[in-house]
Amino acid sequence: MACLLAALVLAPAALADTRSRDLRVATTTKIDTLNPLIGTLSAEYRVWALNYDLLIAFDQKSMQPDKLHSLAASWEPSKDGKTWTYYLRPDLKWSDGKPLTAHDVVWTMNFLAKYVKSSAVAAVKRWQAVGDLTVVAHMKHPSVEMESLWIYILPEHVWKAANPKKWEEFKPPLPLVGSGPYTVTSWNANGTTVMERNPYFREANSGPQRVLMTYYGDENGAVTDLEQNRLDVMPADTLNAPDVPRLERTSGVHVYHSPAIGLEYWVFNLAPRVTSRVHKEVVRSRAVRVALAWAIDRSALVKAALQGYGAPGNTQLSRNYGEYTLDLSKDPVLGYHYDPEKAKRILDQAGWRVGPDGIRRNPDGVRASFELAYAGLSTEKSAVTLIRAWARDVGIEINVRVYDNDKLINLEFNMDGKKLTPDFDTEIWSIGGDPTPEFLLSLFTKDQIGVWNDSGYTDANYERLFKRETQETDQSARVDEIHQLQHIATADLPYIELYEPDDLGAVNTRTWQNWTTQPSPDGQPITSYGWSTIVALKPGELASTSYPGVPWAIAGLVALAILAVGSSFLASRREQREPIEVADAPTVADAPA
Repeated sequence: MACLLAALVLAPAALADTRSRDLRVATTTKIDTLNPLIGTLSAEYRVWALNYDLLIAFDQKSMQPDKLHSLAASWEPSKDGKTWTYYLRPDLKWSDGKPLTAHDVVWTMNFLAKYVKSSAVAAVKRWQAVGDLTVVAHMKHPSVEMESLWIYILPEHVWKAANPKKWEEFKPPLPLVGSGPYTVTSWNANGTTVMERNPYFREANSGPQRVLMTYYGDENGAVTDLEQNRLDVMPADTLNAPDVPRLERTSGVHVYHSPAIGLEYWVFNLAPRVTSRVHKEVVRSRAVRVALAWAIDRSALVKAALQGYGAPGNTQLSRNYGEYTLDLSKDPVLGYHYDPEKAKRILDQAGWRVGPDGIRRNPDGVRASFELAYAGLSTEKSAVTLIRAWARDVGIEINVRVYDNDKLINLEFNMDGKKLTPDFDTEIWSIGGDPTPEFLLSLFTKDQIGVWNDSGYTDANYERLFKRETQETDQSARVDEIHQLQHIATADLPYIELYEPDDLGAVNTRTWQNWTTQPSPDGQPITSYGWSTIVALKPGELASTSYPGVPWAIAGLVALAILAVGSSFLASRREQREPIEVADAPTVADAPA
């Protein structure tokens, strides 16, 4: 029997075409929903990027419109910009074999226009299907977003079952019908979500047979599994900076380091209607927010929280947006940097006087005390510890609470009957941007309240300027308007931008090869922007033989041989070769820091 085992194990040529084609991906936030109209987390967007398509995809290298891999083969605007025509590729199909046509595109856009706030869709007066292959957008006015619509095209024959009055509660059935290279066949928010190949995908796919997205309650477990070949990739939001040197020393692991397109921010609840628990007199005080902006040392945050892998916060547009980013670092009024004495003067001038306990009070006797809630990530914990101390130095008391992501979202979207009534003082979040700046600029608009506008902040000048910018056809004027928008938001401070963490991801080059990035060369190997990096993968030298494609007779002989040798070897083989599908993991909610 031992000889049989040796013969089987030492015959790679015989098993060459049966090596595991599972790509094991870590997530450190739960995939809470498969509904792309309500999800907000990066882990969810990575699922949808593989399951669905955009009308116009983002090119893998440049992030510009991609004419080779989009649902639309070509498109063109009218001379006045008030009509856009998109021509679909022929013979497109959904993963269930049904035709994907212009009618699906029009249905998706109309559904979003009616039920989901989108500045791009709002610019369209009417969507029209001309036959099965042509989509026409009749515009209210020109829009800069018609080639960068980050909207997943949905199958009408599935989604028409959604109750228009309760569409947020719709749970699309499995398998999750889409047009991307993979489709979700099993969903477990606390464990592993399984995606299998779409048999009707329109392009070649040399990549995995399955993509397994596994939730890790502790990112340290993911790092260990990557080191020990039980994991293939840690996407950018799962790898923390302190773990980078460890993985860089690990043979067969490659770490990707790229500039961020998003940021980490501290949001203040400025909603007009809040619960009685909210310290609204404190968090609504612009003097308090401005003082805090001067009291914190962003460069120190980058060193402590990110180990230097990032840059200090500036505006809501990260440095990756080039000419669109307004550099305020030298501005005497809005170039917030560490100056606690200036912070104290601002509070003194606004009537916030230091009390006998060292905490300031306003003329009405309200203490400058509020809650800061966050998800408890190790990088954030380092930042929060410093922020709390700096605030205390200028007479502001911060009570820190750690909640899981579900709780944080529920606090933000708390409802009193049918009215949005946020139930938090401040929260720390991170967010990624689109390739174009409009999404991050839209965060402070009225249309995004209850969707992406975490603070509930609105400003009439900002609203008017944002609408003008999205219609601007002159590039220099557009850049100037985008700078003005950042100036308004940075002055009013609904968010305090803390830092721009670099994207840090890691892959296993022993189990999978031919890793590429999006964008290229300064990007990440798995993103929420598209699927091209995944379908290009090729199995590596340590690929497993445990997937269901192994001929059952050989698999059975191997099993018998292993049993004869002993259970300890069986455990070792499983550790090295089987895809890990983790059982439900415990979560911690409402735990004080």
